Amino acid sequence: MKRKILFILFFLLFSIFIVVTSIFVHKNISSILCNNIEIIFDSKISFVDKNYILNYLKENNFKIDSTTKISEIDFYKIEKQIKTIPYIKDVDIYNNFSGTVFFKITQRNPIARIFTAENQQFYIDDENQIIPTSPNYSALVPVVICEKINKQFFLPIDNNISDKNIINYQLTSQDFFNFLQYIDHSDLWKNQIDQIHITGKNEIELIPRIGNQIILLGTIDNFKYKLNKLNSLYQEVLLKGNWNKYQVINLKYSNQIICK
Repeated sequence: MKRKILFILFFLLFSIFIVVTSIFVHKNISSILCNNIEIIFDSKISFVDKNYILNYLKENNFKIDSTTKISEIDFYKIEKQIKTIPYIKDVDIYNNFSGTVFFKITQRNPIARIFTAENQQFYIDDENQIIPTSPNYSALVPVVICEKINKQFFLPIDNNISDKNIINYQLTSQDFFNFLQYIDHSDLWKNQIDQIHITGKNEIELIPRIGNQIILLGTIDNFKYKLNKLNSLYQEVLLKGNWNKYQVINLKYSNQIICK
């Protein structure tokens, strides 16, 4: 019985301690002023920088300065607004007890720069999202030049128009994105392929960074097999001799490579 009374007394005292501590901490947090803003970028991608974010906050009437209490800052609302910037993939805002507000920002990762038949320019990122170009940053990614394809081809597919992004049923935007993603995930092709041409016949031609060849991939089907053939050629011939030995490398046909 005595042990039970002691246990209940301890529980009550502990509960009171928790409540008092919570009130004290909440009161202190409510009085903390913002004395610093620290913006952290988790990659070397530089579509936006610290000044861009600070100016964006001012333009959208988010007041965060030395007169602003931490408790008055609507972190969720600011995060939601910043995520509308097309260069931003994610943002996490938090603070410490010293009054510093942290912005941890993840920018979108471009994997190709597109030039359409209508002279429009934009990037495609690793989630198949369109990113506008920026005067402040140019990503070192393969350039895609389209002879006939326009921007609509790269837009998300409308479920009500299932073939909107299909060009003569030979090339779909999803197939092309899979191709770009494969290149981006390969150290060899990411560094070797400089330009990708989509011809008027919806076939793929590649311009390498090393060598003066035009590489004819043909239709996009079996592109992994075709690039493996090209890699074999690099290993067996080009790496042992002159990169400029051939002007055209044709990978269109099964079980053979035609070099001229």
